[in-house]
Amino acid sequence: MLAKLFSLRFLLVGVAMVLAVGLSFAIEPPKGGKADSIDLKKVVPEAFGEWSLDPQMALVVPSPDVEAGLAKVYQQTLSRTYMNPKGERMMLSIAYTGDIDRQMDVHRPEFCYPAQGFDVVVKTQDGTVSTNVGQVPVKRLVASHGSRIEPITYWITVGDTTATKGWERKLVKLRYGLTGQIPEGMLVRVSSISPETATAYQHQSEFIKGMLGAIDEKNRKRFVGTL
Repeated sequence: MLAKLFSLRFLLVGVAMVLAVGLSFAIEPPKGGKADSIDLKKVVPEAFGEWSLDPQMALVVPSPDVEAGLAKVYQQTLSRTYMNPKGERMMLSIAYTGDIDRQMDVHRPEFCYPAQGFDVVVKTQDGTVSTNVGQVPVKRLVASHGSRIEPITYWITVGDTTATKGWERKLVKLRYGLTGQIPEGMLVRVSSISPETATAYQHQSEFIKGMLGAIDEKNRKRFVGTL
């Protein structure tokens, strides 16, 4: 009986040690195992389908303190506005880091838009975007500033996984940590100015489908993971 208790005690201690090691990886991943660098300006086409770059239009311009915070978290950011022949505009914002950090979560639209004086009038909801490579899980919300109403679609990838929920991102980082790797991370946001929310989301989905279809397969996986 004593021997069994002694063995059980060592088993529990061993399990605790494994969990502790796993948690330590999740909190502070080991160095090494980073993915190859990516050049967002080259990877994301300036024209695809019916959309082409409109350099005259700008996104929400971050304040100096917010911009400094982005520089600390992300290695690259890309902000563009596209326009189709109908004169409709679509705003794209991408933030990338080769060494994902827990602070990434604070730059989600539901946090960064209010920091720029916007109100979130429709809270974040889950959704999906159908593409030629599979269903991309996304988050959707609506922000407003005066008469400007801006429906937003976004998603976050961690390594090879699209993880829209915080607990999903933690699990993915833990999985990578246990293999001695540091996952890269990307936040992709698409928005447009329109009071017709449902129509805006539909157009955003079509834009996202076209954009992903125009990105080469290797880099596309970095945008949406393995679907």
